[in-house]
Amino acid sequence: EPAVPSTLTQCEVTADGAMRARPILEVSADEVLLLRGAAGGTRDERDLATLMRVAVALTSVQDLALIDAALAGLILDLVPVQRVVFTERGNGPSAVRSAWVAGAGPVASGIDRDLLERVSRDRLAVLIEFEGRQAIVAPMMAFGRSTGSVWAETSPGQRLDAGHVRLLLV
Repeated sequence: EPAVPSTLTQCEVTADGAMRARPILEVSADEVLLLRGAAGGTRDERDLATLMRVAVALTSVQDLALIDAALAGLILDLVPVQRVVFTERGNGPSAVRSAWVAGAGPVASGIDRDLLERVSRDRLAVLIEFEGRQAIVAPMMAFGRSTGSVWAETSPGQRLDAGHVRLLLV
C-alpha cells in the first residue's frame, strides 16, 4: 500500500445534485483530440495542446492492438521525426514490437539494441546522432517500471532539441 504524503488528510465528501454549480468553461474530449497543435501560441502552449491530444487519444483506444499505431501517429505529430520504433522488454533482450514510418521513408533500418537496453534499464531519454540523422531513444513507462523503449528518428539533416527529448519522455 503506497504511503500517503504527510501534507494530505483524507476527508468525507457527499455527492449532491442540488448544488447548482454554474459551468464557466467546457472543453470536449473530441475538440482536444481534433486540435492538431495550434499554429499560434508559444512552443510550450503547442506542446501542452499536443499532450492533451495524446491523453485523449490513448484513453479512447478500444483495442490494445491499435495502441502502437495511435502512439506512432501522435509522436509523428509531436516531434519532427520520420520513423518510430517500439520495443518491448521481456525476460530477454529488447525486441522490436512495431515500427512506423511517415511518408516514403526507409523500409528497413537498424537500431542500437545496447542503447535501447540502457535507456530502458536506466529510465532515461537520450538524443543521439548517426549517419546524418538524429534520434530520441526513451523508455516507455507503465506502473512505475520500464516496459520497453521508443526510438524516434529524424530524416537526414533534421534537428531535434532538448525540448523534443523532454516532450517525448513525458
